[in-house]
Amino acid sequence: MSDSHIKKILHPDRQELKEKLGSIVPPKVQILLEGMDDLDFFEHNLQSDIPNFRFIPATLENSTNFDNKSYVISAVEADPTMFGIVDMDYDFESEQVSSTENLIDTGECCCLLSWVMKDQGKGLIEVAEKFVKFLFKDYGQTSQINAYIRTKSEQFEGFVNESTKIRLFRGHYGSSSPRLTARLATSELEEIELKERGDLNPATQHLLDRLIPKGKIRKEFEKYKSDKEAELEMTGPNDHDFTRAVFLLIRSIPEVEGKSLSQINKCFCRFQSRKLGNREENQNSAKELFKKSDSFLEKLPISYQT
Repeated sequence: MSDSHIKKILHPDRQELKEKLGSIVPPKVQILLEGMDDLDFFEHNLQSDIPNFRFIPATLENSTNFDNKSYVISAVEADPTMFGIVDMDYDFESEQVSSTENLIDTGECCCLLSWVMKDQGKGLIEVAEKFVKFLFKDYGQTSQINAYIRTKSEQFEGFVNESTKIRLFRGHYGSSSPRLTARLATSELEEIELKERGDLNPATQHLLDRLIPKGKIRKEFEKYKSDKEAELEMTGPNDHDFTRAVFLLIRSIPEVEGKSLSQINKCFCRFQSRKLGNREENQNSAKELFKKSDSFLEKLPISYQT
């Protein structure tokens, strides 16, 4: 290479342009994630410490049959230079990620939320109250909602836990099965009548009747809960069922400002990344997840391997 060519490459204007536009050289480690919530969590808490990692969300445009998890798994299996992190969901034996060391799931926990909660030792009601404080800026409304979360904690936890079990069973059973009813639309959630403030028991029953019809499928669901009791005890809450519970509880209190499920989900994304735990706690939770695979560990700085 000539001296003049080297000078052109190292010219200050060229270096400044590269910094603004980013290098065209692919990063050393590319990690596929299921969605934007996962992306925000890992980017916000880790990106500055491990700049050689690039976190990439699967999107509905490039996933298969609108299933981001399947897309991540198939993409990583097809490219040995790629890595992937997915939710465990109902795959208690982690069979779906067993084909390559470059794939990891959230272990015995059903999703990233439940993994982080377990790793940080946080309970469902504690997290719910913390989220409401993040969701509402008005102290009066926050206090009123959290009072119902505490006094109706059994019903709140019951809704989240049963909804998560329903979700996992439907995934295990095959949500595309003609014998299963379609997923619950947001409009249906809005139509559930809650007569008592903070009491989500009617909503829990509505979801059960709507998504697990009485008869053979209901019996199979009860058997699934019995056979997988130990595993289901460990899965923790699903993030979608958690935000649904918050949405329904807020709707049951007429005096407080209403929030759409879309608003709650968007706010939850930032909450999970920034307020569920502090930065150090979230980094440690991510480190523990990475430790599930030697392939991940060997790409990380030494400080992340201990």
